[in-house]
Amino acid sequence: MQVEDYEPIAQQCARRYASDDAEREELAQLARIGIWLALENDASLPRAHAVTVGLDAIRASFRKQSARMRTPPGGTLLELQEPISDDGSLTLEDVVGKDDGPGQDELLAELHVQLRSRFCARYMMNIKQSGLRGIPQAIVRATIEQVAGLSPDDTNAYANSQFFIDHHLRPLLKIFFNDSYHDALSAAYPDTYVPWMGKQVPDGYWSGRGGKAHARKAMRWFCNAKGIKSTEDVRDVSIQDFVDEGLGGLIFHYRYNINRVMQLVFPESRPWRLKSVPAGFWDTLDNRRDALDDFLQHIGCGSIIGLTPEETYDRGLKKRVSGSALKDFHLSYLLLYQYRGRQYNLFHDHFPEQILPWTLANVRLANWPDAVEVGVNAMRWALEDYLVVTVEEVPQVLTTRLIRGLGLTGIFTNQVFGFDSSPFKVADTLYPGIFTPYDFRRKRPGIRVPDCGYLHMIQHES
Repeated sequence: MQVEDYEPIAQQCARRYASDDAEREELAQLARIGIWLALENDASLPRAHAVTVGLDAIRASFRKQSARMRTPPGGTLLELQEPISDDGSLTLEDVVGKDDGPGQDELLAELHVQLRSRFCARYMMNIKQSGLRGIPQAIVRATIEQVAGLSPDDTNAYANSQFFIDHHLRPLLKIFFNDSYHDALSAAYPDTYVPWMGKQVPDGYWSGRGGKAHARKAMRWFCNAKGIKSTEDVRDVSIQDFVDEGLGGLIFHYRYNINRVMQLVFPESRPWRLKSVPAGFWDTLDNRRDALDDFLQHIGCGSIIGLTPEETYDRGLKKRVSGSALKDFHLSYLLLYQYRGRQYNLFHDHFPEQILPWTLANVRLANWPDAVEVGVNAMRWALEDYLVVTVEEVPQVLTTRLIRGLGLTGIFTNQVFGFDSSPFKVADTLYPGIFTPYDFRRKRPGIRVPDCGYLHMIQHES
């Protein structure tokens, strides 16, 4: 298996300890590196073992930070010279630009030798201590221009993962660039490289948190290239024009609807941003979905199209989606008259794969006919899917503060659901007969609580 297959596990490990989006990505990178190193020894790494490896990598980082009482230079990239083999002889920098197989490119080997010659044997540490920046980017540029002899303009020749594999730079991508050659090229050529210039764009590039921003940037570039200055100029644009400019994936994401994609650069053509919309406008599913997707981008959640329920929960809809926000975005009519004011129905109807009953804040779950079942499902999802907690870990992890930090206080405290603000009752409902109240009374190690928007409430109450 490849390290990409374990990405959900890396994210799940990070959620246990992250307090915000930035820290979540940093911790996920630690988990990825740990899993990748474990895969070097066992290509069929069991998923349960991968969870342990990922958590151990994160905890090891916390232990080092605690010992030093400060964040080490390099942040999440860690100490690249920390031993990763049992005997301490192998460090992460030793695998950068290296390949265990035969036929390693001599020029690339020479590049690695020159780096060691200039910055000494532990050149990564010396680079960081000297305050120099951009060495990984320089390695990428040197590989493209000197080793492969390519021009930076010849994007299709190197903007693909196979190029980095063939030139033994896959470890460099994993350690420095989130295993993304797009991130590496964007860092190496910030003024000239854009992802759609290559043969393909990263997964989720058009639909992730920054999907709308990426699409808008691409469309500005497209309009400039085609001399499009207003919606009147769109009449002569064809689907093939998008394909020819490397934006076939973008127009596909927008279901080959040129008018919809042009709305990215001409906001005045987005009817839902006006005080009134044409008659029958809300009768079309695409119009409603586009409006809600634009709304989520507007309030800072990003597009959730293509995300998992866990990734969607990370976007903080519970904190940001509200009746007043929908009203300010001129979506009150849609909410009140087509969905009778029920926000869950509104969003679940258009994003059924992403929205769970507890994803939004203003949902009266206690009034649902199957409220008890929904409450059990919410707690099980939080422990098993969102945090990936094993049964053995439950007494150490499941606390009142954790549940409040996850934004599930209403389910935890409302008598309808039967948990009565008791972590033991939650555990006993999910895993009958396994635990006793004593398991939850003993002093036990805590867990850093992810901030899903409710931790500030805890601080005010204390």
